[in-house]
Amino acid sequence: FYVLTLVAFAASLMAKPMWVTLPVLLFFFDHWPLDRRIELRRSIFEKAPFLLLAGVCADVTEAVQSGAGCVQSLEPAMVARSAGILVAITSAVYRLRRVVPSFAIAWGWFIVALVPIIGIVQVGGQAHADRYMYAPHIGLFAGFVFGAWRVLGERGSLASKSALEVGAEIPAFAGMTGRGRALVVSCVSCAVVVACAVATFAQVRHWRDTETLFARAVAVTEENVLAHAILSRHYMDRGSFVLAESHARAAVAINEDYADGWRELGIALHEQGKFRVAAAALDRFLGLRPES
Repeated sequence: FYVLTLVAFAASLMAKPMWVTLPVLLFFFDHWPLDRRIELRRSIFEKAPFLLLAGVCADVTEAVQSGAGCVQSLEPAMVARSAGILVAITSAVYRLRRVVPSFAIAWGWFIVALVPIIGIVQVGGQAHADRYMYAPHIGLFAGFVFGAWRVLGERGSLASKSALEVGAEIPAFAGMTGRGRALVVSCVSCAVVVACAVATFAQVRHWRDTETLFARAVAVTEENVLAHAILSRHYMDRGSFVLAESHARAAVAINEDYADGWRELGIALHEQGKFRVAAAALDRFLGLRPES
């Protein structure tokens, strides 16, 4: 199983480099839920091949993306706000570490799994995306489930002493029987699932095609350069050059140094026979990207 796991890890890195943090997450597994009481030296030794693969993948990814000009810097104001929120949540989780240990591991998993795409080194134009949350959420969900089990006891009964002790420390559950606590959690869980299903149904309507998706993005966000640029290209491909021009103008109005926006604007204007202003837009594009 060790070799199979290593091969699977190598395949996952080739599919998605963000799994470079898995070797560190394996240390978390040793502590919880596996509760492996082994020497640190042995633990590091058995994870050394994973760490080596992760290091090589991280180095290659950074070199390739830097060479392509995709690595961007962070905004100081965003860093300050994010750090404040991070410290507040981490402090709360630390206080609960003895009551519900799984929460601490879950939060640690969440933070470590986010490191490759947390923005310390932003790769590409996306500062955040839904797909970035797939791996980090595994830890959060596991922590919640096992934390609830610790509070309620296995299958909703307070069969273990530890569950009784922990449950008694939560004011909302004080005085309730094990079956009552299980009923409350079951109802809340069902309500969450139903709410997620309704929200998913509502969101799927906006994912029919490129136009509906990015029109929705423009409607619910502010100064979305990428959404305007994609819509401009979409309308260009359909031959709707007036709409393509309007979205290209919106993109360059938001960011005057957005080269692709000037290119799309120049092409849209050219297709409408506005050659003089098209030439000016394309000159601006070449000034921003002379290698093109």
